[in-house]
Amino acid sequence: MLDEVDLSMQIEPLQNAINKLEKKIEQLGIVHQQGIEMLNFKLQSYERVFETLLQRTQPKSNCVFCSYEDNKDGHPTGRCCRFPDAVARVVQANVLQLCNKCLQQKHDEDCGFRCAICDQGHNICAEKEASDLGASLQELLDEHSLHRNMIAKKFHEKRSADELPPRRKRSIRHPADEHKVKHHNNPYLQGEILKTVQKKDGKNLW
Repeated sequence: MLDEVDLSMQIEPLQNAINKLEKKIEQLGIVHQQGIEMLNFKLQSYERVFETLLQRTQPKSNCVFCSYEDNKDGHPTGRCCRFPDAVARVVQANVLQLCNKCLQQKHDEDCGFRCAICDQGHNICAEKEASDLGASLQELLDEHSLHRNMIAKKFHEKRSADELPPRRKRSIRHPADEHKVKHHNNPYLQGEILKTVQKKDGKNLW
């Protein structure tokens, strides 16, 4: 009986020490788990930063519908040969979930983009195809080392009287009349004419 009491007295402090040790281990486990979660959060944030950095440093295509590898000639979005007309471009923009105004990822807020051609709230304008004629003409001129002013009269369209009113004729003054007007209005040319000195044969003549 005494032996059992002595044994229980020896086991009790040992059990208390084991319980304290288990609590310490549990606290260390909690701290360790929190540290692991913090490290995972930092790693995920670093990965997002690295992905953003890689995306920004990668070469981008001038056309939002074509990748950089497919865009061999470097054409812009408005002159994409895969989607030649405005309707096809709008459909492809909706397929790619792009904003029709700024051609970026769709967003709820208004980006305030206005078309430079018709001043409407879109980016893909059908009227841009008409402006491509001027660009094609300029490419043709550059190819033959010409200038647009050299053939301006050749491509000039005469205006009819029904479409637009006639232009007002410009009043052209004769050079002699302008000289008279200037002479008449110049106050420094008024009054008595002063004598001048002429040097002839080494002599000053008045």
